[in-house]
Amino acid sequence: MHHLEVAEAFHLAFLSALQVSAGHDRFALKGGGNLRFFSRSLRYSEDIDIDIFVTDPRRFAPKMERAVHSPALERLLAVLGIRIESRTPKEKTTSREKWEIVLLHPSVEQPVRTRVELSYRSPVALPGVRIEPVPAAVMAPYAPLMAPVIGHYLPAAAMVQKIYTLKERAEHGNSQPRDAFDLDLLFREEPTVIETGMVPKDIATQAAERALEMSWPEFNAKVVAYLEPSVAPAFGSPAAWSQIQDRVISVLMRLAS
Repeated sequence: MHHLEVAEAFHLAFLSALQVSAGHDRFALKGGGNLRFFSRSLRYSEDIDIDIFVTDPRRFAPKMERAVHSPALERLLAVLGIRIESRTPKEKTTSREKWEIVLLHPSVEQPVRTRVELSYRSPVALPGVRIEPVPAAVMAPYAPLMAPVIGHYLPAAAMVQKIYTLKERAEHGNSQPRDAFDLDLLFREEPTVIETGMVPKDIATQAAERALEMSWPEFNAKVVAYLEPSVAPAFGSPAAWSQIQDRVISVLMRLAS
């Protein structure tokens, strides 16, 4: 088991623990974890990002505590040879909560670090969320973990989130080529859901500009290093990154027209 699999095993086991603690209708998986588990992404997610739907975040905090410290979580990971060395709250506000998790596995020399990030949202009806089990193909490498039944964002909602994320992260000096990689996956896998008007034209334009600014060395360090080892060489060239950029920018400019 390599370090990316160790983190992914934790993500899946934690989602099972959160499902038990909070109920599967109170949260939705988003970002790279969502695409990895439900859209066949080849990219392992470093962290796990979740939207929590509650009116009072303070009332949810004990549920999060129970999930993070769940004996069942420890037991599930132990079956895979994984031990939690530490779990540290890094941020707790009325809108966000972050935990840093440090994991150990005999096959990995260094501790594996990952994060759980929660964003609190109003509990409104969200047609872009579906509740279903994580697919069996995703769970297969981590038997005997059971597939968590969780809410997650469907492709159209995930596209909108990623377009805004691509634009906003760059504005704060934290551009991430994985946003372009994820959009390329969504645009190719779900071309029929891409419609003019799904985001404001100026947002699409700014996102396209941000995608153009990102470099091959950034993509190589921040994306290729997190791809499944068997496919990473296919993406490990400036030409591959250029194709991704061109496809993403083309779609974004169409949305901006």
